[in-house]
Amino acid sequence: MKVTRLPTFPAALVGLAAMLMLASAAAAQQAGSPPALPPGSAVSPTPSPPPVTADVSGFRSARFGMTQEQVREAIKADFNVDEKDVKHGANDQEKTKYLAVQVSNLVPDSGLSVVTYIFGYSTQKLIQVNVVWGKLAGQSPQPGELVTTGRLLQKYFLDQGFVRDTLIVNRTTNTGSVVLFNGYDDRKRSVLLVLDTMAVPVNAPATPPPSAPAPPPAKGKADAKAPPKAEPKKPPEMQLVASALRLSYIENALTPDVFHIQRGKF
Repeated sequence: MKVTRLPTFPAALVGLAAMLMLASAAAAQQAGSPPALPPGSAVSPTPSPPPVTADVSGFRSARFGMTQEQVREAIKADFNVDEKDVKHGANDQEKTKYLAVQVSNLVPDSGLSVVTYIFGYSTQKLIQVNVVWGKLAGQSPQPGELVTTGRLLQKYFLDQGFVRDTLIVNRTTNTGSVVLFNGYDDRKRSVLLVLDTMAVPVNAPATPPPSAPAPPPAKGKADAKAPPKAEPKKPPEMQLVASALRLSYIENALTPDVFHIQRGKF
């Protein structure tokens, strides 16, 4: 199967960017250096801006630890939707509850997505937020649109100061999905961005025209030839294309607040 390659910057553009930076530096030197300070003068170095540190505390106005009513108010404030647009439900296996809302163009030109807010089994407080695009959101965008949205989000998260030792970028799973980004902040809260794929034929075969029925054998001729047997069809060549994009903000990925049967109960 062929795997769709994600786009990269052409080498020519990278070389052009380097030349522009060198030209900019040369222009700054030609503009003249600042006058020399008298001997013994103290020079105060320009302080560097503080490094960006990731803080995964929720999604937009919704914060981990909020109740359902608080999250409802956050949803209405963030997306300007009515109460009737906020759906609710429960996960029977994990015994968690959720609120969900459909949003358009969270990332410019990304189409419709579904944002789901999950509340823990024991605390009934917000523990996770999932955002999905594509098939998981009931949509059928072009695979390239999902890839573009995923790349934009990946670049954004790479600049947010996640703990470097925890980062996973562009790792393919055994199911064919691609982990575009996974990282943790200092408090072990995480962001997970996954591009899901599905197998489709490289070139879907055209529908063959209906064949005319074979003429009946001539009467009295025992040696009438039987119609030729159809050759077995070869399976079409398949390739992987993007089908959905998943983004999760997770308060505790290692021990989430979901129902599980305690050891020794059975």
